Amino acid sequence: MDLMVLREQSGDMFFSAYCQEVGKEVLLGPDNFVDLVTGPDGFELHYRCHCGRSGVVHPQASAPAGRAA
Repeated sequence: MDLMVLREQSGDMFFSAYCQEVGKEVLLGPDNFVDLVTGPDGFELHYRCHCGRSGVVHPQASAPAGRAA
């Protein structure tokens, strides 16, 4: 997962995740964030895509990866 600050002055954080429903990588922001928990593979960021599908990404993973929940 790639976190990036697009506007330094506002501190908005965005992240990308692959959405199976949409069929491609989508850019998500703070409104899509659901929860951050510690799972068996480390930290898990739980999100809801713009299409409504839930998913999980692992911020510590070396390559962008997400899995639908």
